[in-house]
Amino acid sequence: MNSFIPEEKENPIVTLKAQAEKFGFSRLKAGKDNAEANSGNTAFCDLRRMDFVINKKSTSRDFIAKLYKKHDNLLPKNEDNNKGYRPFAKEVFKEMFKYAEAKVPSDSILEELVTNCNQAGYEAGVFIESQLALGQHSFLVLSPKRVMNIDYIDQNNVSIRSDMKLP
Repeated sequence: MNSFIPEEKENPIVTLKAQAEKFGFSRLKAGKDNAEANSGNTAFCDLRRMDFVINKKSTSRDFIAKLYKKHDNLLPKNEDNNKGYRPFAKEVFKEMFKYAEAKVPSDSILEELVTNCNQAGYEAGVFIESQLALGQHSFLVLSPKRVMNIDYIDQNNVSIRSDMKLP
């Protein structure tokens, strides 16, 4: 932004957007043309095979499996060609926050998590960039343990961090 304008007088949304564009934040999100991520199908597939920690409380895969059974009525049926997986994935995220004894973020934040908090979104950007960097030196990381850490800050703000540990 313009360095002659004091930060406190700048619009924080414009400042954040400029910083995200400079950083290349779009590389960390699922592409707009990624129909699977945008329908919620990627979240549906990945929620049960990813590790999540919300407000420092781990959600086990057994717990996630129970949520899948509990909310299977939200899954599209064969005749529901136009119904996506978003309502299901959104409900699973809500339950994960409640399980972690955290407040549930706003619908817009939940929608963002459904689209991007999966292996095609935030996970892909970090993993691909690290693999490319390591590949330049003939290193290849197979099956790192990845954990998605989500911290509730307020209704319209969560902090997301993807951690990878080498096996």
